[in-house]
Amino acid sequence: MHERTVTSDGGTHHRCDLLCPVSHLMRGNPEFVDPESTLREAAQVIVAQGVGVAIVLGPKGPASIVSERDIVSALANQADPDTIWVADVASIDLVAIEDTTSIVEAIKCMASEHIGSIPVKRNGEVVGLVVVGDILELLATTTVSVGTT
Repeated sequence: MHERTVTSDGGTHHRCDLLCPVSHLMRGNPEFVDPESTLREAAQVIVAQGVGVAIVLGPKGPASIVSERDIVSALANQADPDTIWVADVASIDLVAIEDTTSIVEAIKCMASEHIGSIPVKRNGEVVGLVVVGDILELLATTTVSVGTT
């Protein structure tokens, strides 16, 4: 078995491998921004959170995501960080996974969508984020055996 001890936000230790649900690896309590937040406000939330993204709330809950890359791209195109809204630069649709999704399935989804962070939902509500850095740390400390033929 490919195992590693990880610590959740509550400090509970879990034995985890790539088949564990993402709830064992996710960062809880993600930050949200309004679509009418300015790029500067979103950047402040992203920096404070330390994960490179913020989830954008729509009229029916989480609707999209804004990343550091989105903000930097807008600024490179002369966007005023105090007047341009998050809604003008955020992704169109929110790609998310359920908290019961395995870590390996999360990796596949993130790779196919070309994203570095993915929101995690439970009962339709966003409860956390899986970040590529945490996956890489897990992979770096996981013993992987390769069979020979």
